[in-house]
Amino acid sequence: MKNKILLIVEGEVDEKKFFKKIGKINKDFELEIFPFKTNLYELYKEIEKYDFDTDTITILQERKNSEKETIVLRNNFAYIYLIFDCDLQDNHYKNNLDILIKMVNYFDDPTENGKLLINYPMLESYRDIDLNNENDFLNRYVNVNELSKYKQIVNERGNPANINTYDWPLFLKLVKVNLLKITHLLQKKNKIIEYDEYLNKITQEKILSYQLGCIKEDYLYILNCGILILIDYFGEKLYNKLK
Repeated sequence: MKNKILLIVEGEVDEKKFFKKIGKINKDFELEIFPFKTNLYELYKEIEKYDFDTDTITILQERKNSEKETIVLRNNFAYIYLIFDCDLQDNHYKNNLDILIKMVNYFDDPTENGKLLINYPMLESYRDIDLNNENDFLNRYVNVNELSKYKQIVNERGNPANINTYDWPLFLKLVKVNLLKITHLLQKKNKIIEYDEYLNKITQEKILSYQLGCIKEDYLYILNCGILILIDYFGEKLYNKLK
């Protein structure tokens, strides 16, 4: 029996297409996708009402859900993952950096409240890779004052937006280039480290901490952490194929 995943994503369209395509290609990756339909900071506001003393399913059930989404939430899930953009351009919250830290610390276990994977700056980061020159991605960043224009930037320099053209080897390549970049940034190594070392040293908390240091200098490294769900789910067997 497969371990079913509840995947909570920010948007209703692009995120669903992206992860549905992965699930369609790899039948072992069984997930139910729940669009939260707003950003991470709004989710924080919902949880804060309970002083962080609640569970994720309850928060989702309290929203005005469609009948289909209501049915989805009645399932028993082995794992819960949340994939959101960092959305630093959202100026409704003056303490958005503090919120990111709190949310990453709160959502740190897929078998409990869920595990949060943050894309920097957003989902479209998966397209911001020159597959003919992957090393260029290692140093690719965006200035903080250009975050509101990031989609336009990717459209000009990124790979095709048609997710239907993506296959399993390409998704694995996306995992690999993002993993290499994170390892390069956090561990100063230009190779994939051992799996046990990855589990201890490449965490969402450490990635965020590194990015916060960059934000102080007004830039942000491009990273698609959402794709790392494949390492989380398939574990060491998939990880070793990336070496």
